[in-house]
Amino acid sequence: MSTNLIVLVSVISIIISFVFSGEMDTIRFKSDKAWSQSDFWLGKGKYSPDKRNWFLKYIGSMLSDGWHLCKFIRVYFILIPATFLFLILLGWNTDYFLLWNFITYTFGGMIFEISYSKFI
Repeated sequence: MSTNLIVLVSVISIIISFVFSGEMDTIRFKSDKAWSQSDFWLGKGKYSPDKRNWFLKYIGSMLSDGWHLCKFIRVYFILIPATFLFLILLGWNTDYFLLWNFITYTFGGMIFEISYSKFI
């Protein structure tokens, strides 16, 4: 992959990440201005935290409400330039970028879960 393309993809990824970060704050602090007023997007009704099943609490949390979906997208897109940097610094082939980005996201998610749930 060319350097120019990597830079372009990285810059666009960072912008997308910050757009979704802004929407997360909008959902939390100015919900009347959120992109959607649906119960899913605002985490209300059957999507409220106390009504989530095991899958939505632990495995598919990105599907539990709009805030978590935005967080998933924000973290995934901010990891794109980080993964490119990691691969380039190690001299590894960027052809397997999607695989490495998935591995990086999964590893980060495990660290988050240990920190959040205090499993250790």
